[in-house]
Amino acid sequence: MPCSSFTNQNMNILQVSPYNIFPKNTGGDERTQGIAYPLAEDHHVIRYCTNGILTKLYEQWGSDSISLDYKLEMNGVTEYQPNSLLLDLPNVIGYLSMSQFGKFISSKILNMRIPSDLDSLCRWADVTIIERPWFVKTISNDYDTHVIYSSHDVVSDLYDSVLGDFPLRDAFLKSVKNIEEEALTSADHLICVSEEDVVRYHEKYSIEIPSLSIPNSVSQERFAEKEYVTNDPNHAVFLGANRKPNQNAVKKIIESTQIVRETHPRFKTSIVGSVSNHFADLDMDCINLVGYVEDLGDTLSKFDIALNPVTEGGGSSVKMIDYCSSGLPIVTSEFGSRGFGFKDREHVLISETDTTQFADAIRTLLDNDDLRRKIQQNSQEFACKNYTWEGYKDDLLDILPDI
Repeated sequence: MPCSSFTNQNMNILQVSPYNIFPKNTGGDERTQGIAYPLAEDHHVIRYCTNGILTKLYEQWGSDSISLDYKLEMNGVTEYQPNSLLLDLPNVIGYLSMSQFGKFISSKILNMRIPSDLDSLCRWADVTIIERPWFVKTISNDYDTHVIYSSHDVVSDLYDSVLGDFPLRDAFLKSVKNIEEEALTSADHLICVSEEDVVRYHEKYSIEIPSLSIPNSVSQERFAEKEYVTNDPNHAVFLGANRKPNQNAVKKIIESTQIVRETHPRFKTSIVGSVSNHFADLDMDCINLVGYVEDLGDTLSKFDIALNPVTEGGGSSVKMIDYCSSGLPIVTSEFGSRGFGFKDREHVLISETDTTQFADAIRTLLDNDDLRRKIQQNSQEFACKNYTWEGYKDDLLDILPDI
């Protein structure tokens, strides 16, 4: 609910996230931090993550060192990662079944019992930005803080596309829709990744709420010059977290890579990000499983082209801007390029999602030096101009004076 009137200088801003953000390893992490850190230049920004100790151990499994720090800081944002076992129970369930179900249960637990440290922060906050719909209603109803619902996707549509034969699918979807609708009716402002999502919310729920569209972006420092590859480009990359849409995309990439190898025997594709974990048993010369990397920009700069045959999911693909910022020409499905305004053969090469057709598009980019150079240069310039978090700072600040 709206709090009493105040100026927009030196506000206390709380961001509530269902995931630990530091260290960043998914597109969702990038967006959550991207929404917060431009505000930290003018305001006090604290993020509270509704995860616990088991989640931190799981996320850092295999690392050289493991940190259980409760408080971390980056780019002016202070992040609290509680070591609560209670908050971890839903995540354990999620790991055993599916993460979507875990977050659904997490919302039920948190709505029944707000942890004392989160309670104190909600009372401290002038503005609370809540990532995803799970906790919007409770915080909006129980605290005198201006609530901004930060939507990463139309979550009910996303779950509808990935649940498959999940037990009690219809009942679960109905509950998710209720939570999403309650978030929209409880919040004071809505941030979406695209105008399409704003329209979709209105079509689905007929709810009027002040809305701001901020597309997935990256920090300005990520844009760097890349030496243009003219001689025998042969190494592609796919980037993704361990989500079903990315898993299905990798399956298509494996098939397409094998087809491309018939005419380009040195061609191979590297899979970067936690989606590699899903294919840990894969043993193919043409597929390299890289996994999580700390320096994404440096890693991506080593490749010749980027791939994104994603055909399902919600929001927009942060990986597309990651590719652009690293100077990689992209072969993508039409769905994969949604929400950014990319033009075919101008900023990206759009392909049908059939594996043979996608392989043909890869060959086209490999064999056409002029097209590859054009797409590389145009996409990087276009993304640098339109898709940086710093570029949307004023839009974010414009929400605050309305309080």
